[in-house]
Amino acid sequence: MAGRKGAKAGERKNLFGAKLKAFRLAQGIALRDMAARLEAKGWEVSEGTWGHVEAGRRVLSDIELALALKVLRRKFRDLD
Repeated sequence: MAGRKGAKAGERKNLFGAKLKAFRLAQGIALRDMAARLEAKGWEVSEGTWGHVEAGRRVLSDIELALALKVLRRKFRDLD
């Protein structure tokens, strides 16, 4: 499996970025506020990095996904 930098340019690197963005926007959370909330939970992530996650340009680990869902008050089943 390709690592964080191993995927080809333009290739989607995660399956849930668009859904996470939709959840964030539905709650009226700004991109910078999402990054701040994730940092408060222990994930040192910049606004730019989180933007890459949402755009599918960055790999998202299962632990990172779980934390993002917690911040967004969503469950894994909501990703369907």
